[in-house]
Amino acid sequence: LCDCPGLVFPSFVSSTADMIAAGVYPIAQMRDHWPVVSLICMRVPRDVLNAHYGIHIPEPSEQELREKGLWDGSSKKILPPPTAEELLGTYCIARSMLAPSSGVPDYQRASRIVVKDYSEGKLLYCHSPPALNEDSGSSSIEDKEYHQETLKTAIRNTNNIKKLQKLEHSLAVAA
Repeated sequence: LCDCPGLVFPSFVSSTADMIAAGVYPIAQMRDHWPVVSLICMRVPRDVLNAHYGIHIPEPSEQELREKGLWDGSSKKILPPPTAEELLGTYCIARSMLAPSSGVPDYQRASRIVVKDYSEGKLLYCHSPPALNEDSGSSSIEDKEYHQETLKTAIRNTNNIKKLQKLEHSLAVAA
């Protein structure tokens, strides 16, 4: 145990958004919510966000994927992580979080809920441990299996049986 007189900020954190997401910096003092929610969107997969909040974040069109270089015309497309605006906009509309006077989505209120869920561990964020044997070349297979298991666990934690069955079916077809 180590006793210190105050809060010791970690040296591995690169920004205030990291500190807010980690729960080191109070969410109530968050001034700009976009970097924190963007960081969460980069870390938590689209499927987990959809299952946890019971929403459907819109997927980018083929044209948008082509512009980003993520679709080559085959039936296989790589979905990028959702943007903070996509997540918060979809969440606000689904929960009717609109500003009373103007009717625009209340991004600030929604972001506080999402950041709180993330910092409390309700939104599952896991990354695979570093590969022990970097020369074997099997780390990408292990990462894929780890990612699939993380998705299954996160969706199971949301008690969304329909999404879990759909995920397991799509993983079985892909294998």
